[in-house]
Amino acid sequence: ERFYKDNGYKRYVDSTGREVWLSPEEFAQRSRRRRRRRRTAALDAPLANRTRTAMLYGGLALLAVVLGFALAR
Repeated sequence: ERFYKDNGYKRYVDSTGREVWLSPEEFAQRSRRRRRRRRTAALDAPLANRTRTAMLYGGLALLAVVLGFALAR
């Protein structure tokens, strides 16, 4: 551990929980990637919920139209 710290390496915990010692450049790159992935995942979640809700309401409206035609006959 002291060797890595003396040579400028930084400790990084990957997505599986393993500790890895990385050079400062690689540490910065992985940290940027992690932040970007978190941000896009947070932005995509509400969009997915809205899409799912819209499909549900669309299906219900279609069901109502079909039932309306069936009852009209």
